[in-house]
Amino acid sequence: NCDAGTYASTAGSNSKSSCLRCVAGKFSTVTASASSTTCFDCAAGKYSEELGAHTAGTCSNCAAGTYSSQRGSASSTSCVDCGAGKFSTRTASQSSTTCVKCAAGKYSASVGASMATDCLDCSKGKFSGTLGAVTISACFQCGAGKYLPVEGSVDEGDCLKCSAGTFSATLGATALDLCTACPDESTATRGSRAVTDCVCNMGYSGPNGATCTACGFGTYK
Repeated sequence: NCDAGTYASTAGSNSKSSCLRCVAGKFSTVTASASSTTCFDCAAGKYSEELGAHTAGTCSNCAAGTYSSQRGSASSTSCVDCGAGKFSTRTASQSSTTCVKCAAGKYSASVGASMATDCLDCSKGKFSGTLGAVTISACFQCGAGKYLPVEGSVDEGDCLKCSAGTFSATLGATALDLCTACPDESTATRGSRAVTDCVCNMGYSGPNGATCTACGFGTYK
């Protein structure tokens, strides 16, 4: 009799040398089989490179970060990578629906990612509300007059305004100390974007953003 994993399609065969092996991607638990129909496909999400496999256990799982909807796969090359901007922690996945988008505030240019940590945070000074972002260009810079000292931010509202009396023309500023103080005896409102937003204090005069001098005797501001 032919062993499990093999079959004899020729009538009257009396030697195991005439038994044919199930092809890669299939297995058979049946002994004395007379047909290849007893060679069963490895399930979707799995593959087997082994000839004459005699148990479903020889079918290997597609790795995390990949999936395969194809039955009877004979190679790991049938396992398709999750696309950029996605990841999957599951093995033996049968569909791209198991590939999860990177969260807002993150991005991933890698294919076949297998962990959430493969999604990289937008850097300080930037934010992104996009799910499944595939490139750092999805992370937008905070505007002038603002800064953002943390990574992985998801909304422009996370950008903090420069304090009153300071300004910043820098896009994507990452720290409060990038907000520059107005010239002496002048001030500016929170979130000011240019030195010209600095206005001389009461009792002082001068061009916005320039030197402020005290008003002369008998004058006022």
